[in-house]
Amino acid sequence: MNKLTPESTEAMTRYTLESTQKAMDPLIGALDLVPDERLAEQPVPEQLPLGRMIEHALGAVAFTARAIRLGKCEESDIADLMVEDESTGTRSRIRDVEGVARSELESTLAGLDADMAANSIDYWFGWQLTGLETAGLGYQELVHHRGQVQSFLRLMGFTPPEIYPTDAPADAAEEASTE
Repeated sequence: MNKLTPESTEAMTRYTLESTQKAMDPLIGALDLVPDERLAEQPVPEQLPLGRMIEHALGAVAFTARAIRLGKCEESDIADLMVEDESTGTRSRIRDVEGVARSELESTLAGLDADMAANSIDYWFGWQLTGLETAGLGYQELVHHRGQVQSFLRLMGFTPPEIYPTDAPADAAEEASTE
C-alpha cells in the first residue's frame, strides 16, 4: 500500500472535519423537534436518554477536534465535556456542548496543517491515533449516534429531520445542465 503524502493526509483530515461540521446539523434539527420535558426519555432500555445521547455525540466531536488541535488528549483536556450532573442532557447543556464542538472544529480547521494531520495523538486511556484517524473517529461517533437519535425520534412519535438533505436550489441544477 502506498504511503499517504503529508498534503493528502492534511486534505483528508480537513475534508473529514468539514464533513463533521455538516453532519451536526441534522442532530441539532432533531434536538429542535423535541420539547424539553421529553429530552430525558429513554425509548430503548440500556441506552442513554435522548438528550444525553445528543450531548454525547456533540461532545465526541468537540473532544476529537480538540485532540487534533492540541496534539494530545489527557483527561483534563476534556473535563468540561465529561460532566455528569443534573445539567447533563438538558437543552441548555446540549447547546453549550454544541457551541464548544463548533468552536473546536473551527479552531482546528483554521490551524490545521500536515503535521497536525499526520502526528500521533496520545490519549490518556491508552490509544494512539493520528490526527486523520482522530478526525475519522469523531465523524464516525457523530454519525453512529445521529442514527440512534433518528431511531429514537421515530419511537417517540416524531418525524426526524432529513440526514442527507437535498437542498440545492432548483436553478443551480438548471445552470449546471446549460453549461
